[in-house]
Amino acid sequence: MKKRLLIVDDDPGVRSLVRRTFPAPDYEVLEAADGDEAVAIVVEKHPDLILLDMHMPRLDGIAALDDIIESEPGAAVVMLTGDHSEAHAKTAMDRGACDYITKPFDIQTLRTCVSANLLVRE
Repeated sequence: MKKRLLIVDDDPGVRSLVRRTFPAPDYEVLEAADGDEAVAIVVEKHPDLILLDMHMPRLDGIAALDDIIESEPGAAVVMLTGDHSEAHAKTAMDRGACDYITKPFDIQTLRTCVSANLLVRE
């Protein structure tokens, strides 16, 4: 069954990398460039997993995470960030993220994280 992923990152290069890492027909990859756009897509499309950048313009990752969890309780959200702060990781996990990956990440780490979190949701 095709899994729907939402990649939320203001960097088009990161979104492109994720899209290429999870190709059709096994995945449908949706994209958002900021938190506001992400929340709208989550409400409309109900992705199986959300990869959410921590630092973005307009609505940052933590605020977007709060809005996503409020509108879709139990949503699977993996935070992506270049910030290696344990405090930020703890904040994200305390507010409902299911995992946390720091940038730059390697493709295998990303695949393993996505697979593990999708498996937990099944």
